[in-house]
Amino acid sequence: MANKDIDHRAIEKHVKEINKAYQRAAKKYPVTVPVTGNGFTISTGILGVGIEQDPRLVGLLVWLGEQPRRGFAKPDTYAEQSDVAPEEVQVLAHALERDGLIASMGSLGQDDAYRVTDDGRVELRRLTQLRNDPAARHRYATDAFLRWLYTTAHDQRPTHPTAFLTTDESHFAGDELSGTELHYALARLIHSRLVQDTGTEPQTVAITIDGIDCVLSGATVSDYLNRTRPGDYYSITGTNVVAGSQGKVEQHNHNSAFDPSAMREFAALGTVPS
Repeated sequence: MANKDIDHRAIEKHVKEINKAYQRAAKKYPVTVPVTGNGFTISTGILGVGIEQDPRLVGLLVWLGEQPRRGFAKPDTYAEQSDVAPEEVQVLAHALERDGLIASMGSLGQDDAYRVTDDGRVELRRLTQLRNDPAARHRYATDAFLRWLYTTAHDQRPTHPTAFLTTDESHFAGDELSGTELHYALARLIHSRLVQDTGTEPQTVAITIDGIDCVLSGATVSDYLNRTRPGDYYSITGTNVVAGSQGKVEQHNHNSAFDPSAMREFAALGTVPS
């Protein structure tokens, strides 16, 4: 009689491997479907989305990538060389392993040693591209500073913006943001009225209601500023031509007969800047 015992452990291991494969595929080939709602269109950068916004994950991956090719290293060593607690490093290592970016020596009985996988090398290359992309750095600096300001002072109290440069959030793709990059980010946020310069010396800033709304919406600064708004509306009847939504360009024609000149004026409105 055939053995009907089921190896549940082998099945669970197989399922985990399948899940990891799907997760790695989703990281490498993300599905980019435009999402619209509440006036927003969410966009994805051409370089994809990865771990660049988590400086601690990036730090550990970069450190492992600097080890000899195919060589293994222990996270405890990284903890000794950084200000990250050993327990946190272990969590970071598990997260990177889950995403297929590093692999452990578990098959050799050393679960506490890791090396960068081929997918991890691809991610390191992408991080290098991001570090050298001024637009990507500027977008990140703008988003990260606004989120930090909300977390630090969502009560809208004046805050010294340079304090941001001492935080983990001031690192992007493994590199520190400069004071100049912070200055550019502030200029954009102030111009867009998401942040207000409180006029003190040295400079302090405060998040505005619109800035709070941007953070709470979950959208990036770019998506929030580019959100769709209702356009101009026009109504035409047999005896009236009315242009709405632009109060200064409204016309009423009350003649009983249709006046084609009204239509010509209506057509000319298309050349008026919105």
